[in-house]
Amino acid sequence: EEAAIVVLGATGNQGAAVVKYLNALNTQSVYAVTRDVNNPRSMQLAAVFGAKLLVGDFEKKDSLVAAFQAPGKPVIAFCVSTPSMAGTGFVANAEAEIAAGKQMIDAAKEAAVKHATRS
Repeated sequence: EEAAIVVLGATGNQGAAVVKYLNALNTQSVYAVTRDVNNPRSMQLAAVFGAKLLVGDFEKKDSLVAAFQAPGKPVIAFCVSTPSMAGTGFVANAEAEIAAGKQMIDAAKEAAVKHATRS
């Protein structure tokens, strides 16, 4: 069974580049995780690059677990966070990055993600 590729941080520069690259490879099961599926960048990933949109928030582990489980098949995850990831505004500190990374890892483990890459 072909694995789904779930991209966290898909509306950021790095995550969007991953979605665009996977589209160029004609990868079929690409899921872009975003806090707001109605965000213009999110809608562009769906309309132009064929990504399926999922709601997820780095600060809410349950939303990440749900995003990882949504495809209903094995998942390969590409997890990106940036200093501006927090819904509360710009955050530029190591503690916030570590907390986001832990949320992603814990959610991936709980959802039995097949393979995850953190960047």
